[in-house]
Amino acid sequence: MNVKFIHEDHAFVDERFPVTISVTNMDTMELEILVDVLLQPSEDDSVNRIEFAGEQSTSLIKGVSFGALSSGMTARKDLYLTSMGAGGERILDVSVQSKVNGDIDTEASSPIERSARIQEH
Repeated sequence: MNVKFIHEDHAFVDERFPVTISVTNMDTMELEILVDVLLQPSEDDSVNRIEFAGEQSTSLIKGVSFGALSSGMTARKDLYLTSMGAGGERILDVSVQSKVNGDIDTEASSPIERSARIQEH
């Protein structure tokens, strides 16, 4: 499985900052893909928010389905990060899991840590 994160280098405070998560099935079998996103608390204790697949949270969104991907198929979904505090780094922990034909969930990749720097206007 190949996972990519597509985003601009910087964002502004109070901006709805898009991060596209792209997952490509590199296996020969069809895989059902699920994604969890954890927004780590910021160092300044400001309130931050993530929006993903119609859900909003200040901490965790679990089990977002990217659907069943055939070999070589790619699916993309947009995640939005909004910081309402001081400028600085925000850290997202993203976990991607796959299932084959109803098998028990297996971690397809270890959590991938990505950070987005939020700048003040």
